[in-house]
Amino acid sequence: FDISQTEPALIFESEALPEPVQAIALQDHYAFLVAGRAGLFIYDIATTSLPVLVSSLDTPGFATDVDVAKGNAFIAAQGAGVRIVNIENPALPYESDILDWPGLSMVGLDALEGGRVVVSLDPSSFFQFWVVPDATPKDLLTTPVPGTARGISVRKNFTYIAAGSAGLRIADTSTVFPQAVGFCKKQG
Repeated sequence: FDISQTEPALIFESEALPEPVQAIALQDHYAFLVAGRAGLFIYDIATTSLPVLVSSLDTPGFATDVDVAKGNAFIAAQGAGVRIVNIENPALPYESDILDWPGLSMVGLDALEGGRVVVSLDPSSFFQFWVVPDATPKDLLTTPVPGTARGISVRKNFTYIAAGSAGLRIADTSTVFPQAVGFCKKQG
C-alpha cells in the first residue's frame, strides 16, 4: 500500500482564523484552539462534520499552547505569561487571572484535573504550580532542563519535556523539588 498516492479525507474545513493555529485542547464536546496573537477560539464539536464557533477571546502575547482543567483554559502566551481563562460558560469566556514573570517566555503547558499546571519556559527550564481557588501562586521554583524546553506533558508523577536537541527529558515531579530521572536523545 503506497500512502504517497492517497489524498487525506477532509471531513470539514473551518473558516479561516486570523492566525495559524498553534495548539488545541479538547474537553467534553468543545475544542479550544489558540492562534498566536489572535488568542483563544472555542468550537462546539458535538457534530464533528459541522464544528460551530461558540466564542473567542483576544489574549495578550503570542499564544503557543493551551490546556483545560477545573473550568479554566490555561494559555502559554510567551512573554505575556500564563493566561487563565474561565470557560465554565464556553459562550462567555473571560480572563480570570494572569501568571506573569517578566523576562520569562511561557511556551508550553499541561494542566491536570487535580489543579497542578506545569509550564515549560524558553529557553531551558520548567516550573509547576497548583491552582487553588482565591489564591495566586508565588515563589515558584524553576527547574533547569538541558536543551530548549518546548512541549511538556505530565502523566502521574512524571513530567516529560520535549527539549529540542537535548531530546526527551523526564523528571519526577511528585514533590516540590523535581528530580531528573531519565532522558533519551538522537544518537550520533
